[in-house]
Amino acid sequence: MYYKRNEPFRYTFKKRTPAEILLIRDNQRFDIRIINISQNGLRLESSHQLTKHDKIIVSFTIIDQRICAIGEIVWVKIRGRKCECGVTLDTDNVYRTELITLLKQLAKTTS
Repeated sequence: MYYKRNEPFRYTFKKRTPAEILLIRDNQRFDIRIINISQNGLRLESSHQLTKHDKIIVSFTIIDQRICAIGEIVWVKIRGRKCECGVTLDTDNVYRTELITLLKQLAKTTS
């Protein structure tokens, strides 16, 4: 029998969550939307063309708590005028614990 607990933790937002990224290479800021998030990465949607291996700082808010993390874009898919990107995040245990706590609270309030 297959158990879901063998899958990595990933939270998919019911409504894409607004966020901001800073492209480190040229110090440009863009508004984005987060599609889903895990302890070590996220999937985002952007109306700006981003490229694989771009280093970014992503900032977003969950339940009035501002969260920032450094990451790298590992894949890009063009979807019409927008692009979806997979990002690996450079996180520590404090970040991961805080994120899980906030996402559990969010899941309770949105269910």
